[in-house]
Amino acid sequence: MNEETLAHVDLFSTLDKKELQVLDKSCQERTYGAGSTIFTQGDAGAGLYVVKSGKIRLTQANDPDRAEVEIGVMGAGEVMGEMALLDDLPRS
Repeated sequence: MNEETLAHVDLFSTLDKKELQVLDKSCQERTYGAGSTIFTQGDAGAGLYVVKSGKIRLTQANDPDRAEVEIGVMGAGEVMGEMALLDDLPRS
């Protein structure tokens, strides 16, 4: 990740340059292939994710047979996983 990318994320848009630099130093860039699972409902929330490029399909298992239902698609600049950090509950 870099400061410029972070500055374009709505969640971080009010941070100044110095704050973005500090945030950038704490980021870990990861690459996921098509069809990869990034996290699963019920996992412990240890961080949030910023989509740098590509698309992420969000699914949720809503029924007893654990069939996945698509609940959204996210793209570059969008953030996911932040709720687990705010409420200290497993990923929803």
